[in-house]
This record gives sequence, C-alpha cells and structure tokens, in this order.
Amino acid sequence: MESWKKITYVVAIFMFLIQIRPLEPYLTAYFTGPNGNVSLSEVANSLESIRSYSALIATLIMLIISDYLLYKPVVIFLTFCSCITYILMVGLPSLIQLKVSMFFYGTAYCTTTVASCYLFACIKDRKHFQKSASIAAVGLQLGKFFGDISGQIIVSSSGGSYTSLPYCNAFAMFLATIWAFLFPPIKPKDSLNTNFPDEKTTLLGNSETITSDTHEIKYCR
Repeated sequence: MESWKKITYVVAIFMFLIQIRPLEPYLTAYFTGPNGNVSLSEVANSLESIRSYSALIATLIMLIISDYLLYKPVVIFLTFCSCITYILMVGLPSLIQLKVSMFFYGTAYCTTTVASCYLFACIKDRKHFQKSASIAAVGLQLGKFFGDISGQIIVSSSGGSYTSLPYCNAFAMFLATIWAFLFPPIKPKDSLNTNFPDEKTTLLGNSETITSDTHEIKYCR
C-alpha cells in the first residue's frame, strides 16, 4: 500500500473515533437534568460562554504552534483534552466541574482541523489531496452518524436516562488518544539543506553558454 493511503486511513480512523460522542445531541438535556442539575439560563450564559471563548482562543493558539510542533503532539494534546472533558461530566458533577469541562471542550474544538492539517503535511504529492480529504471526511461523518445512533439507542433502552453517555464519550476519546499516538511523526525540514543548483549542472552550463554567446553577438555589432 502506498504511503499516502496508509496515512489517510490512519487519519480517517482517528476522525471516526473522535466523532463518536453519543452525549453530544443530549448535552443540554444532560446539564439541565438530574445529573447536571443546572438551570437552562446558566447553561446558556455561563457554560456556553466558557466553551465559545476557550474555543476561539485555543484555535488561534493551536493553529499558530502546530507548524512548529509538527502537528502530532498537538493532536494528542487536543484529543486528551476531549477525554478530560467527559471524565469531568460523569456521575453527579458540580457546577465547577462542568465549567472546567466546558473549558477543555472548547480547547479541543479544533482537533479535526489540526488532524486535517497533519494529513496534508504528510502527503507530498498534491494530486492525492482531494482523495485523502474525501476519505477523512467520510470517516468523520461515519463517526458522527455512529455516535448519534448509539446515543439514541442507549437513551431509548435506558428509559430516557443520560447517565451512561459521558462514559461512552470518555471511552471513545480514550481510544482516539491512543490511536493518535500511532500517527507517523513528521520529519522536520532542514532549512540548511536547501537544494541550490550545482555549478556543474547542465542547466547552469547552458545558461552560461547562452550568456557568453549573447555577449559575443553584442560586441560583434
């Protein structure tokens, strides 16, 4: 199998795992239910604000430092933040726990974006970009579909209880974190080893010949 296909499938599986979040469609209901015991206004004014602002700030920071850290450590860190998010939600979390979880939730907002950047950084030939992006997008959408369907099945079979959903999310994020460690590392480019033209290359020799002939013609006039 070609190297670009291997990297694409590794990233596609990661996209699938990172989107398995059965709690996602029921997040507000979980916060306002007996587990979270938070009012709807508190969710809208406090928790959502923390998530939005942390997502904005973290996205700017992560996209700036991703090139320097060569993407893989950033993907691992962001996926681990997602894991912490749902660990803090299990059981009967306090309001402080939920606020901290929303901070990590927003921090991990750009995980799939950084993973996509990693994919394009690993693939050298641009003609494979479109096919690789399509495969990764299919993995992402399949993960979201599987997460939503499994969440609906769990809630229906448990009589409308959302208690087990954070455990499912945390387990999926744990698997995604482990899978992120399997990403092939990106080799840093050595800026000193720039491919300058050799003095003895045919192209340079032809250029010198053309230049000398031009001077001869000029002086003959």
